[in-house]
Amino acid sequence: MGVKKIDPHLSYIDIFDMISPWVYKDENLCFLVDSGPMIYVNPLNNGLRKLKIGENDLDYILLTHIHIDHAGSVGELIESYPQARVVCHLNGIEHLVNPEKLWKKSVKVLGIP
Repeated sequence: MGVKKIDPHLSYIDIFDMISPWVYKDENLCFLVDSGPMIYVNPLNNGLRKLKIGENDLDYILLTHIHIDHAGSVGELIESYPQARVVCHLNGIEHLVNPEKLWKKSVKVLGIP
């Protein structure tokens, strides 16, 4: 796990293999692109702290889509960053509010008994 700076305002948090949420931060705006799966919420929080992003600094969490590997930790993450607004496709809102249906479909697709 580590934070990789791309330029002064853009970084990604290298959590595990292909789990690397992107972060943009300048003096006026701070946002995260995808939160990753729930299992990696602690390393994500550690990466955000390394970037000196406090609980009132994160403006937005932008979700590319609501699959568990991209948005699974957003519920837990928003507790650490209560001022952040979560942005997702309109069709994803119901799954973020109640992820049970999405979880059942994910388990079926992955073949988990």
